[in-house]
Amino acid sequence: MPRPSFLCLQFDVDPGGARKDAHWIRATLAEIRADLEAELRDGHSLYYLCWYGARLRLHVFQGGAYERSVDLLPLLRVDIDGYPTITFNADGEAEGYDFEDDDYEGSLSGMMFDDDLPPYRCALDWERVAALVPALREPVVDRGELVNVDGEWIDGDAEMDAAALRGAGYLPYGLTDREI
Repeated sequence: MPRPSFLCLQFDVDPGGARKDAHWIRATLAEIRADLEAELRDGHSLYYLCWYGARLRLHVFQGGAYERSVDLLPLLRVDIDGYPTITFNADGEAEGYDFEDDDYEGSLSGMMFDDDLPPYRCALDWERVAALVPALREPVVDRGELVNVDGEWIDGDAEMDAAALRGAGYLPYGLTDREI
């Protein structure tokens, strides 16, 4: 049986004071866009990206095999009322606001962490993303399917139950945060 093609949006931060290793398994870029827009409405997510050094990547899997990744941070722009525009360099570091000198109490990073930000907008260059992400080849993942993002597919996995597959690292369609 052929392995499905799929997209995997990964938002993660190295373990330490914060934990996040979220994966959204989807069949379309439109679904990924909706997931990311919803995620970025949470100030905590901005805190992880701007202050904590989180990574935001889109992985493409064709026929179950990893094909490429797109680093989304350099394509992201954050506009917070009353503050300079925040962008990200190729190393994933926030630019436009000095988070190094940010004291928590009443600071921008503190407002992000407390999810108490003034109005803000996040914009990703979706045209650029679409140009970097190839069309998925058939078969494409469907709701209810489990996939493996680590490249360690198990022979005979069609005969295994969902609990065993999840225990082996398979992820379901939709959102999974491995740190929760």
